[in-house]
Amino acid sequence: GVTFMNHIAQHSECSPSRIAMLTGRYMHNGGKRTLTNLIQHWEPNYLRWLKDSGYYVLFIGKNDAYSIQATPLAANEWVGDIGVSSGNNMYKYGEAGYYSFLYSGGSVYGNDTKNGDYKAVVTAQQWLE
Repeated sequence: GVTFMNHIAQHSECSPSRIAMLTGRYMHNGGKRTLTNLIQHWEPNYLRWLKDSGYYVLFIGKNDAYSIQATPLAANEWVGDIGVSSGNNMYKYGEAGYYSFLYSGGSVYGNDTKNGDYKAVVTAQQWLE
């Protein structure tokens, strides 16, 4: 694995920031300023270069960077184990706080493989061994 000790996120939203890291381009240079403008099959990116160079690319976790057409070009395999147990929304639909992402809290511990995010980490570790 790789540890980035001095990484600076290029955007406050996850998708544009990940796309900047995967393509090496600022998101505004490729029109990737929102969560819905993903890497397309004609766009160069690091994972595709690795795959095209003969590396086996296993993409584990949330895919919010590659379009449906670009994913198989960038990865040999995708395992979409994501998510955490967050409980119930503290507000009912229509109430002012509904879209605040404030939840009651889940019943699954962070180091339990029922937690999709932790399961993705364990899967990656096992694959590397």
